[in-house]
Order: sequence, then structure tokens, then C-alpha cells
Amino acid sequence: MAMSESPTQPPCEERLRVCWVAGADTFASMGQALRPLAIGLMSEMVDLIVAAPVGADLREVPTPPVEVVHYPPPGWFRPAKTAVAELAEELTRRRVDILHGLVVRQARFTMQLANLCSVPHVVSCHAFDGAGRLRRHDRFPDVVTAASDVIAVDLREQLHLPGDRICLVRPGVHQDARVSCFGDPSKIASIVIDGRSGSLSALEAAVRAFAEARRREIDCVCFLIGAGRLERRLRKLG
Repeated sequence: MAMSESPTQPPCEERLRVCWVAGADTFASMGQALRPLAIGLMSEMVDLIVAAPVGADLREVPTPPVEVVHYPPPGWFRPAKTAVAELAEELTRRRVDILHGLVVRQARFTMQLANLCSVPHVVSCHAFDGAGRLRRHDRFPDVVTAASDVIAVDLREQLHLPGDRICLVRPGVHQDARVSCFGDPSKIASIVIDGRSGSLSALEAAVRAFAEARRREIDCVCFLIGAGRLERRLRKLG
């Protein structure tokens, strides 16, 4: 008896496993910016893991689906090499592909983990002390992200890295000339307005975009995060 062949299934895209290496106060000071970034990454074929010291404030981390790995920080009775080796073993077991030190203070720790895990690593630099800190290390990150133009220039002048290893990534919302979410009927576009609503001109672009999406009958939602004297007016405009 002839057996029917099952239709060939398209190969599944492999998700990238990224680990954010955080310090004790990273999410307490940057959590509101990192939370939407984490959500966005998970919709782009990325599995996200956060490695943070025991006791770190991780209330801004969307868990689940983000995985969290707690590690005891180095101390008097815990050598740094032991802490790094144990965390590297755990991250290797979880098959991490890339390590990302969220702040430059975690650069050395992230570099040591990357060496033991044999994976590339990225470090974010948000201030002018970044180049000075990175110059003390045995190995520069594979990629350094700079939060502003002047920080990027300072990193290039002091580290002498190839241009493609220093990337400008400004915090906040970015404009894209080739936005695809509004033209794809399978996606729901989200517009997020974050911060105190004290100036209508500062929020005009987001409000106009939402109004235009509604006019075109595009499936779109708008989130207003934060309060201010213009909150009621913004709700009416929406």
C-alpha cells in the first residue's frame, strides 16, 4: 500500500538568544527605557535572558517571557573568578548567543563572561566615562553602542576601533523612513507616548500619527504613559 507523503514543512527560523548583563541598580535607573525594548526584541525572533545580582530590583523586567538568572555578586568570601565561572556555566547551558552589558560598569564582567562562553559581547555607553573604563580592559567589546553623537565621537577618538564597531543608538523613539507595521494587515501598530504631558508640541507627531492611522482605519492602539496638565486634552485628541 502506497503511503502518502506529508507536505514539506518550511524550516523554522532559529531565534537568537541574547543575555543582558545588568548591575545591581541597572533596572532601578533604566527600567522604564529597557522594558519596551525587551518587549520589542522578543517580537523580532530574540529570546531574552537577564543576568542580574541577587537582590537587584527587576520589577521592570517583563517576566515571563523574559528569563532571569540571578548570580551572587563577588565579595570577600566569593572570588570574582568563581562568580564569573559559575554564571558562564549557566549561560552556556542556556545556549546564549550574545552577551550585552547594559552599562559600562559591567563591561569587564561581561567581557570575562564572553571569554568563558566563547560568544561575542556588546557594551552600552551612556556617559563620557565609557572610553576611559573600556581602555583599562584586556579586550574591547565586539560592538559598543553610544547614546549620543558626542559620546560616539569620543569613543572613536580614544578606542580607535573600526567604524562598524561603534554604533550610535540614541535612547527614546526613533524615526524610520521605511516603516512596515502600518502596511501589514497581519500586524497591530502600537504608538507609545511616555513621560509627563506638559507640552503639546512635543507630542504632536505621535498624536498626529495616531489620528492618521484611525482615519485610514488601520488597526492601531495608542498608550499614554505618565500624567501631566495636558492628559485630559490628549485623551480627547485620541
